[in-house]
Amino acid sequence: MSEREMQEPNWHRIGPVEQFDDQGLQQLKIGKLTIALSFRDGTFGAISGVCNHVGGPLGEGTLSDDGYVTCPWHHWQFQRLTGEARGHGKQHRPREDRSGLERRHQCAQ
Repeated sequence: MSEREMQEPNWHRIGPVEQFDDQGLQQLKIGKLTIALSFRDGTFGAISGVCNHVGGPLGEGTLSDDGYVTCPWHHWQFQRLTGEARGHGKQHRPREDRSGLERRHQCAQ
């Protein structure tokens, strides 16, 4: 990804890679967005940090060996790269609002 592309308003610098690559899973607030940022096998993943069940903080949950973020409140699970759900919330993906607009987040190193 070029520097020019990252200057567009939908990109936010959050810090150097080294600040995040040893954290596993964490909750970040970037402006009005809440992101569950994960790092595994050399790859960052970013999905909404708000569980669509009842708004649990996904970034404060756990990251499974097979790449699923588990909500700490009611254990709904979402794939860390795609946001695809399994189990209870299988038909849903985490998002910031209930307007029907799906949100995915990309990470650039």
